[in-house]
This record gives sequence, C-alpha cells and structure tokens, in this order.
Amino acid sequence: MSKEDATESRQTPPQCPFSYLELTEFDADYRARPEDRLSVLRDDCPISRDAGMGRVLFAKHEDVRAILGDKSLSKDFAAHASPTNPLRAAMLKQDADTAELAREEWPEYVGQRDASMIFMDDEEHLRVRKLFQEQLNSRTDQFASVTGRVVTDVIESLSSDRFDVVADFARLIPIRVIAILLDIPEEDFPKIQDWVDAAITASFSPLASAEEKAAAAQSRADLIMYGKGLLDQRKAEPQDDFLGTIASAQRDGYPISDSEIVENLALMFSAGFVTTADLISSTVYLLLSHPTQLAMLRERSQLLGNAIDDALRLLPPIMSAPRVSVEAREFQGFELPAGDYLIGSIAAANRDDAVFDSPDMFDISKRRARHLSWGGGAHTCLGASLARTEAKEAVSALLAAFPSLDIDPEFEGPEWRLSPFFRGLDRLPVVVS
Repeated sequence: MSKEDATESRQTPPQCPFSYLELTEFDADYRARPEDRLSVLRDDCPISRDAGMGRVLFAKHEDVRAILGDKSLSKDFAAHASPTNPLRAAMLKQDADTAELAREEWPEYVGQRDASMIFMDDEEHLRVRKLFQEQLNSRTDQFASVTGRVVTDVIESLSSDRFDVVADFARLIPIRVIAILLDIPEEDFPKIQDWVDAAITASFSPLASAEEKAAAAQSRADLIMYGKGLLDQRKAEPQDDFLGTIASAQRDGYPISDSEIVENLALMFSAGFVTTADLISSTVYLLLSHPTQLAMLRERSQLLGNAIDDALRLLPPIMSAPRVSVEAREFQGFELPAGDYLIGSIAAANRDDAVFDSPDMFDISKRRARHLSWGGGAHTCLGASLARTEAKEAVSALLAAFPSLDIDPEFEGPEWRLSPFFRGLDRLPVVVS
C-alpha cells in the first residue's frame, strides 16, 4: 500500500453512542450498572469520539494498556490539549481560582498544573516522583504496623450491632495512616478530610454550582496553605519524618521547589484518601454480597490478595485515565490529531473477556492482577503498595472482629457517590447478628 493509500484509509473514530453525562455517575442507569454501557463501547465501538467534550474514548484492555504506557503521549493537559477543548478551559479555570486564593498568603505559589507530578512528563515527572517514591519506599516496613494500629483503633470505636462501613470505618483509615506517616497532629485530621471532600466533590462534578466550585477552590487553597505551613515548620525544625526528609533533600540541593513539594503533598492527601477508602468499602461490599466468596475467604485467608485485586478490577476507584496526543498520530487505523484528549476507560478494560474469564463475576479463587486500576506506564499509582496494605489490614481485621457481619437487610443499595471519575459507595450500613 502506498503512503497516499495508507493515509486515505485512516478514519476518524466513530461518534460515541453515549453523551458525556450518560457515562458518569450522574446518570441513574449508568450509576446502577456502568458495565452495560461500557460493554457496548468495548464490543461495538472500542475507539470512539465524544465530539461535544473533545475527547476520544478507548474501551478495550489492549488499547487502554497501550495508551497508558505510551511515552509519546502527555499528561500535561494545559500545554498540549487543543485550546478549543471545553474540559481544558474548565480545568484551567479551576486551577486559576485555587492559585489566586493561595497567592493571597503565598505569592510564590505556581499552581497545580505547574507543580503536580500528575501533570508532568518525562524528566520533570521523574524528578518530582523519584523523591516522593524514595520516601514511600523507605517506609514500606511501617505501612503494616501503622495501618494495623489505625484499624484497631477504628474497630474499637465501632458499634457492636450496626454501623456504616463507609462513614464509620473505611473513610477513617487512609486519612489517619497518611497523617501519621507525615507526623500531623491528630486534631487536624477532620479539617483535612473536609478540605479533601469539598475539593474533590465539586472539582470533578459537571453539575456543580458556581458556589460549590468556589467552595472547592477555597478548600484546595486551604489544603495548600496547610501543607505550606507544615513545610515551613520542617525547614525551621528539621525532623526525620516523610516531609522533613524531603525538606532536607531540597536544602541539600535536590531540584524541587516549595510549590512542587506542597502540591504533591496535597496530592497524597487527596488521592490516598478517597481512592483507598473506596477500595476498602467496595471490597467489603463485594464480599458481603457474595456469601460463597466470603466463606471461601474465611476458610483460606491467603486469598485476601485475590479479593482485593478482583474488587479493584470490578469496582475501580478511578474509572478512567487521561492522556493527550502531543502530535498527530495513527492508532488502530484511526487518525488522532495533535491535542486530542484521550481517555482510557479502566472500568471497561477491566471487564474485557479477551483478558478475563467470566469478567463480570467476583471470583477470589483466581488471581486477576492484570487489571488496570493502578494505571500504567510512568504514572502507575505512586501509593499502590500503601493502598494495598491498608485494604488488606482493614478488611482482614473487620471480618475477624465481626464474624457475623452482614449488609443491613433494610438497605436497598448499593448507593454510589455522585462523581464522574470515581467509583465509590456513599454508604454501606451493616448489622452484626
């Protein structure tokens, strides 16, 4: 085939059969069974264009894995996405609102898009991630002991006959574990959790009001300034803890700015809190709603890792992952112009029957670790090891403490939180018989 013929044979991805909202938790049918619509994408149009939102969706496991691992694609949405993309404008507005508030107290703050590793590529990304990864890796041995203490304290606070797994258990663990690792005063836990909740809820909601978006920007600014205060304290009074070691590395010449340290500290709070809490509660929900699997786990505790992996696969806390095409390119016969916003559907890929047997079943007897819930490529989840440890410790201790735990028979759930990118239960009431 000549070069001209090859060029002519390339096609534009077909129009996505669902609107933007029809692929988010704000649509009741999708919220109840997202796999129904995601299977249509995966089977009928695995690569499709949502022209209204300026994005291309990928639904097959092979394609999503390729997109996430492609080093030629970018995470720097502001720099490389098409200027006409409506999502780009909304994201930049959100970042600008937060930065304006933070600069009232900290004029040098550069903003999330310029300081967070999740929006960096190549050497810049590696430079920031390396320092944070090293500090996490050096504390791996602490994960289980710290998490164990936190889980024990939370379980001792639970009612002996009924409680909510989400509010009374899962959401209390990650924020405390991270705070302990960062040596943050216990009395600050509630306000940090409130800031993260407010920021995430409105920042990622396409239906948030102007007042809610303003509150989200203020919450993010409050979190940033709290982190700046911690960093200043570590600089004034050096400590051998997570943040103190990073501050020492900076003082000794490691090339990282105050904005980068603080912004990625805020990232640890936000990403490490919500997604891990969702993983814990989703795993408990799947086990309690599948009695045979729960009985198998009680008989063979070594299957807990499989249970965590299959919960991650079926109910990924983050439903999709973005990349941006820096240059015009061809993928699977489709032409993708420079600036295209590419969305890999983790939720669709995780149920691809080309990779997983009985993909819609929760089955802890199989080790189904090929899911994409940790992301992929250079941006694979930084805190995956910590999140897995927290989930294992939490689920194991909860089941041991309450052998007769069951979902409240009056509960008509599941009830999923309204968020377009996250998948997590809003509540999970349980009873102890």
